[in-house]
Amino acid sequence: DMGISMGSGSAATRSVAQIVLTENKFSALPNVLVESRKVINNVERVAKLFITKAIYAVLITLGIAIATTDFPFLPRHLTLIGTFSIGLPGLVLALSPSAEKVEKGFLKRALKFALPAGIIAASGTGIAYGLALSDSAITLVEARTVATFTLLGIGLFILLVSARPFQFWKLGLSALMAMLYMLILLLPFSRDYFELDIAGVYWIWGAVAIIILIGGILTMAIPLVMKNLVTAPDDNSTQTLHKSP
Repeated sequence: DMGISMGSGSAATRSVAQIVLTENKFSALPNVLVESRKVINNVERVAKLFITKAIYAVLITLGIAIATTDFPFLPRHLTLIGTFSIGLPGLVLALSPSAEKVEKGFLKRALKFALPAGIIAASGTGIAYGLALSDSAITLVEARTVATFTLLGIGLFILLVSARPFQFWKLGLSALMAMLYMLILLLPFSRDYFELDIAGVYWIWGAVAIIILIGGILTMAIPLVMKNLVTAPDDNSTQTLHKSP
């Protein structure tokens, strides 16, 4: 709810209004509504990405501390993951058009998505890293590459789901981020700079592919599972209002 005043209105009216129509035309309001929806919806999408990152970062740190093993990432690995699964896509999503109706419960929806998504990402990464470390033929650098690849792969699924509704350009955005990472992984100079090494033991990459696929499926199922758990806070009051004489 907000107060709207004409620009030609009194000073008192303009001072208390949230919106002042300087050209005295209500025809400007549809554009105001569209821009407002764009800002709110895109903030929610980007917030889901950053909250998910915070959750899986905490869980991975706790898991490694309990396991008392080498940390699976170097700072440059986290830079890659953050850039391709959050940074660049988040910038694009923040500026993208979005005219979907704004619904109440922004924080609740963000948390109900980010918490299971963060758990899925942390669990998948931990399993892949543990499998790599269990093979004596795989070095620590190779194991860290496996962990980085797994977290980024699941992160791209998280990006895709948080950017709903699905559109062709959003699928293309996730595919582009994946291709950029693969390019860094395949080029010798960038691979050396980021301290990545493709493991010579090929079974681990089959396991990584399965983990990413399962993680992606679970991530895409989150909105379906949570849909029935999110209810509009005003449903009861609305029904009461309709029943009133």
